[in-house]
Amino acid sequence: MTKDKFETLFGEWEKQHPVIDKDRTRPGNASRPDPGNSRPESVTIDLHGQSRQDAIRILEAFFINRKKSDPETVVIIHGVGRHSEDNRKVLKPAVKEWLRQRSEWFSQVRPGRTGEGGTGVTVVSMKGNVKN
Repeated sequence: MTKDKFETLFGEWEKQHPVIDKDRTRPGNASRPDPGNSRPESVTIDLHGQSRQDAIRILEAFFINRKKSDPETVVIIHGVGRHSEDNRKVLKPAVKEWLRQRSEWFSQVRPGRTGEGGTGVTVVSMKGNVKN
């Protein structure tokens, strides 16, 4: 595959799979991708490196401010806890608990599959009840 062909394919993939960059997102203020002319299939929120408290703030801000034009599927990257103190999982249980407490917002919550990030991600499908 040529470099030009790769860059074209990767560019198309990026349009369909927007990512929220945790390093560019201030805690409590998750950004959302520009949907352009078409609605992307999913959006990704990367919580790697966030504290438990900041990760929850980012989730709250994103889901509360969700718009009709946003993707129905959200991929939450929380990691598996390998870099946590004493290798204890911090973000994954916090994300799972937060999602459980708001289960009425989601039609499906599931662990990531192979190729999606496996146990280091949680995939949620939104219910259609959006205010904006």
